[in-house]
Order: sequence, then structure tokens, then C-alpha cells
Amino acid sequence: MFLAISGGKSSFMVWELIRQALDFCAGKNPHLKDRESVVNLLLEEDSWVHSTFRYAISKGICAFLGMHHQELEEVYLTGSTVEDTAGFTSDIDLIIKAENNEALTDTLRRLDNDIMIYYRSLLQQHVKKMHQILSPEFIYEKETLERIKGQLFHPPLLIWHRGFSCN
Repeated sequence: MFLAISGGKSSFMVWELIRQALDFCAGKNPHLKDRESVVNLLLEEDSWVHSTFRYAISKGICAFLGMHHQELEEVYLTGSTVEDTAGFTSDIDLIIKAENNEALTDTLRRLDNDIMIYYRSLLQQHVKKMHQILSPEFIYEKETLERIKGQLFHPPLLIWHRGFSCN
């Protein structure tokens, strides 16, 4: 089953995003053989795997948003994903530097809904009560980002910037 998120003239396959995130995790750890071994560690609530999985999902989301939303300037990742402490119900905390507009907000909401469908299918009873995985916060000015950085234990990680790819 594939869910397509429409964005301009192309679509985004959420299941492919999940598969790529699982593959990314397997590629980062030589002890993981395949997607199934990654899912098993997700089910065991391995915080490194949960954090790495969320990082890969956020990178895919940024690539998609960057192609379809020209107002997007930068995306930062923060919270348990950056701290490598993510678990079953951890969200993906994104700081998005962009003009907050209805189309971008709607795209994020639809992405969140569709990602949750697949996330629930992977982790079933462990995430039954979880309603969202994306937690975006919009900022408009660099000063706002500096204020937010001062309130965080770990600095946010720049994962996407218009004009170049961040790793």
C-alpha cells in the first residue's frame, strides 16, 4: 500500500520514505542486516535506532518540502532525535525557518498523518495512543532561532538549507 502526498506536479511516497529510513539505519550499523533487524530494534525501543530512524525521516521530509515549497529556508532538528534518546512515542521536533503559510502547514499535516499510518503498522500496540510524529515550530527571523537555541540543552542540528544539502 502506497500513500501519495501531492506536492505540485509530483507526489511523495510515504512508504518509500519509511523504507529509506529503515535502510539508512541498517547502513549506519554493521550489526543490522536488513530492514527487519531495524524494525526488531525499534520494537525493543533501542534509542539509537529510534533516533536514527527519525533523523532519516526528517531528511526525506526536508528534501520533499524543499522541492515543493520555495518559502522554506532552513530546517533544524532538535529534541530527543538529536540527543539519541528517542523512543516509541518520541516526536520529530523540527524548527522551520520559513514564512508560515497555509500550504506548507497543510503539507506537514498530511505528511504527519500518513507517516503515522505506517509508523503504527510497524510498531502496532506500542504507539496506539500516539497521534502525531511531526512537531514543527515555525520561525521567521534569525533572532528567534538564537533565542530558541539558548533554551535547548543540545543545540539544534541544521539538516536542510536552501541551496545546499546538509548531512
